[in-house]
Amino acid sequence: TMSSSTATNAPDATPIEPDVLAWVHWPARERPLLAILVVLGVLLAGVATGVQMNSIACGLLAIALLSAALTNYLLPIWYSLGGEGVTIRGLGQSTLLKWSRIDAARFQDDQAVLLVMPDHHSTPREFRVRFGAQRDAVADSLRQLLLDAGVPLV
Repeated sequence: TMSSSTATNAPDATPIEPDVLAWVHWPARERPLLAILVVLGVLLAGVATGVQMNSIACGLLAIALLSAALTNYLLPIWYSLGGEGVTIRGLGQSTLLKWSRIDAARFQDDQAVLLVMPDHHSTPREFRVRFGAQRDAVADSLRQLLLDAGVPLV
């Protein structure tokens, strides 16, 4: 879902600043049949690993590692655009990318890639902002906010 007025962030219902654009990107919800196949594949890989290694623990470890690798697909990611920057919230983590810290942005069909140069690294770090179901509205708003902040679009 997306809003353009004062909203709350699920699941903890903390207020978001006014005039924010917020949305959720959740690929597993958008393609439930594929999500079921992915989960079945993870379970099958775990069982195969457990049988091959003759260890239930190894099978469970394989399931846990594969599930962790797929969290951005299986679980929702919350995004919001506000006066300070872009907030990306996922399982157990939240990142605020301040407009002033974004060095460049590249727009693609269903996402934008924001490049941030960390102080202690020589290569930029990429953050992907997936537009979700409201692709045009999100892309237009993000593009305008980036331009207003003086961020070059590459």
